[in-house]
Amino acid sequence: TLNDEEFITQLQAELTRVLPSYMLPHTVTVIAQWPMTVNGKVDQKALRDLATNTLLNKGIETPKTNMEKALCDLWSEVLCVPSSSLNMSDNFFEVGGNSLLLIKLLERLHAQIGTQVGVEAIYNAQTIREQAQILEGKNSVLPASVMGQYTGTRPTVFLIPGLLSTINLFSRFGAHLNEEGFDCVALRYKYERTLAGEVSSIEAHAQMLAEQALKYCGSQKVIICGHSYGGAVAYELALILQQQNVDSEVVLLESYFEQSKYPSRVIENNELSAEVGITESEQLAIAREYAVCFENYFPSQKWHKPLFCVWASDAIFDAECFEESLKAKVTPQIISTVVNGNHISIFDEQNVTDLARFVRNMFL
Repeated sequence: TLNDEEFITQLQAELTRVLPSYMLPHTVTVIAQWPMTVNGKVDQKALRDLATNTLLNKGIETPKTNMEKALCDLWSEVLCVPSSSLNMSDNFFEVGGNSLLLIKLLERLHAQIGTQVGVEAIYNAQTIREQAQILEGKNSVLPASVMGQYTGTRPTVFLIPGLLSTINLFSRFGAHLNEEGFDCVALRYKYERTLAGEVSSIEAHAQMLAEQALKYCGSQKVIICGHSYGGAVAYELALILQQQNVDSEVVLLESYFEQSKYPSRVIENNELSAEVGITESEQLAIAREYAVCFENYFPSQKWHKPLFCVWASDAIFDAECFEESLKAKVTPQIISTVVNGNHISIFDEQNVTDLARFVRNMFL
């Protein structure tokens, strides 16, 4: 006979095997018997109260900063629970929150604290501590996002978006990689479409993401795929992980270093901005950081393994010219492929199968 802890461990392992990550329960509570109403039916309210009380009765970690105190009070108002019962590590959705209450929390944040943080940033930072770090500007990355089913026993692919895109661009790619036999984890920037004022260099940005990545690095090989600007971050992240004895590979997805040195095949300045739907002001903010961090970037350290590259058939820059530079300055071992589409549409359904197949053929 299993005790409660052993039962929960086995149940969570089985659920992880058969369910996608977004459907997995955060907590499991074992009860001796179902609470019943006077009419002989399962008492749904009593079950909800039991689950909430289980979470709230943990040891309380009190707020340490003014921002944490302010957020604790706002959570208390929105969730209708005493602020004294809230932990800094409580998950908003585990203590009674839902998507509608999250919007309400965001409205209170805008009104009382004056922040203009977006709903996606708050949705993905689900504890008081994480939200406070974002609002205080101390956390330049959002929590990593597992894409599809995560086993921890397969090679892990890290996906890093470019400045002009979000992890949503990887949704089809991640799904196909899952089917091919990889665990997929997206590593994300604080505000996915702009880094203005957040990082001073690509190397520093990679260092920020390394803490998230190391949580998912086991004994299996890791493959770091970076799109556009994310390719530069992927390269620097791989160097960091190699120093931590993590067997790492790098895949550059339409990522060109030292862009000013290579002939451009596309003259329209707003092509990418139109495709990802950003405003002109956002484009200008991104462009400033892009120019500082990326246009003149080139790796300071060589890569002593093959470097994998994916180019679009309708590429922005001359891929052949860029490959010659990589061979001369980074590694003579370049393995590349061309996928139909342009800088963004290589991730469309009709093209992403070829992209995932390339990764499978190289690493499985």
